[in-house]
Amino acid sequence: MSDLMSERDVGKYIQEKILSAKKRGETEITLISGDIQKELFLQDGLEEICIAMQKLAEPGDEILRRPKSLRTTGLAIKYYL
Repeated sequence: MSDLMSERDVGKYIQEKILSAKKRGETEITLISGDIQKELFLQDGLEEICIAMQKLAEPGDEILRRPKSLRTTGLAIKYYL
């Protein structure tokens, strides 16, 4: 993938991961911004990833790690399905 992915594109990717986990019968999925960055082969784009992850979190989902910066590989969110 390109380093020019928008927040919307990243959000779609995250939604697909969540939907796939749900279809497999999982009850939760934990996503980490750095893992998403690697999966998408991005050298940058962490801010877009972090924003998209937080926007997709719903009441009841858990933010396990929220670093101060939006440009970090350490944001971790547990989404309940």
